[in-house]
Amino acid sequence: MASGATSTALEHDADACEVTPWATLWDAGSVSGLHREARPRLRSGLSLQRCASKPKTAVPGAQGAPAKVKLTPLQERQQSLSGAGERLRDVSAWATGQQKQQGVPDIKGVKDLAPAEAAKVAEAIDLLTKANATFGIQALDEIGPQLDEVVAKTKAARSTSGATGGDSQDQRLAANQTRLSLNRAIDASNEVNTRVTALSQTLDVAAIKEHTDAIAAALDGLQNDASAIDDAYDAIRKHVRSVKELVRDLKARSSQLPAAVGRILFVLRSFLALNAPGRAVAPTDDEIKAYLAGTQGNLGQDFNLVFGDGRETMGFDLFVIYASVLEQQLAVRAKMAAAQVKPASPVPTLGNAEDFFKALKTKGNAEVIDAYDSYAGAYFYHRVIDKFDDMKVSGVAELYTRPLSIFGLRPLVCTGFAMLGAHLLQQAGA
Repeated sequence: MASGATSTALEHDADACEVTPWATLWDAGSVSGLHREARPRLRSGLSLQRCASKPKTAVPGAQGAPAKVKLTPLQERQQSLSGAGERLRDVSAWATGQQKQQGVPDIKGVKDLAPAEAAKVAEAIDLLTKANATFGIQALDEIGPQLDEVVAKTKAARSTSGATGGDSQDQRLAANQTRLSLNRAIDASNEVNTRVTALSQTLDVAAIKEHTDAIAAALDGLQNDASAIDDAYDAIRKHVRSVKELVRDLKARSSQLPAAVGRILFVLRSFLALNAPGRAVAPTDDEIKAYLAGTQGNLGQDFNLVFGDGRETMGFDLFVIYASVLEQQLAVRAKMAAAQVKPASPVPTLGNAEDFFKALKTKGNAEVIDAYDSYAGAYFYHRVIDKFDDMKVSGVAELYTRPLSIFGLRPLVCTGFAMLGAHLLQQAGA
């Protein structure tokens, strides 16, 4: 006999040994002796396993070089987020060090973003952009109905299991109905595990899988002994509730992640547009409008969500503070745009400011004063006075010759604040 024929015969014998016939109306015995139907078999003769994890695909490398393991989308996203977080923490640490080195009491006064740090921010932008393309949560909605099916079919099996164990026609019928319900529950459980396995490619579903595996194990146990179906049913319901809670939390968190990453990207692009033009694409007018219309003031929460899985995370102070400053600056620029004043650079010039306040001549004093407070607060920071000469200001134009910090701010003392205010309020007709 040929080797192929021998293999086929052995597999046929193995299949015949494993298959246990279904009970019929005329079978004797209880459901406790029944077993799951045989699953399709591989050519090796080994049974296919329930929800076996898909092996990682090895990508052939150069001759003599080890093959690279292909990452899942989830692993790629985690790797990208980790790399972006590392780079942004480095830049924030650099700014903290520069605050001491440059002798400025406030980090908002740090000047001159180093090219190496600008490169790290640009790399973080690329990594976050890549990570934001790998989210997928729609399949989470399909788990709940399948879990309900598992519970319903297990409940149906439970309702008929008490009538089994004898030799009457009704008892044999009950045994068949119990077996049928259990197999349908197992089918639904298999569907759940298939979906969870697919989701594991894009989302962290390890906690969910622990519960779905426990459900599968409980159903497997009932195939050999249905006498414990009451306890198994209670356990399955408990696991189903846990899975639904985890799915709800994961869906809420995952649905927030793309928006949080988007806001962080907006801030980083704005930061580079200010400090390293050309290293990143500056936000468009439409993007600025969308950002201002959305939820601001929560970039710290965004960093926690993206880099800390919702828990408080440290090391991003530079960008959280910059986001607060940026929000004020964008609000002022929006008011300028409404007055038909459109600065060519992220930080308005003195001429831009004068044109803006000239457009406010018809406004009341309160609105004009509020406009000045907003403008000065968005583009200047209060410098500590160390000596009397720090109070001297030769004129308004001098204020605009002072170097910008990496936040787009210029230093200002009380005399400068008063002088600039008087000048701009005069433009408004005060």
